[in-house]
Amino acid sequence: MDMLNRLEEIIRDRKANPKDGSYTNTLFEKGVNKIAQKVGEEATEVIVAALGQGRD
Repeated sequence: MDMLNRLEEIIRDRKANPKDGSYTNTLFEKGVNKIAQKVGEEATEVIVAALGQGRD
């Protein structure tokens, strides 16, 4: 199973079976806008890391 499918599986499980202290559940509680903000932050980090590859 590839990484993104595994991540989706974990997220779906958290939504169906909330766990105390789960950051994912905190995001679900805060709503779509907060989830979108977090996805944007993580995407930015991936882009910055990719641009930094190969630099000395």
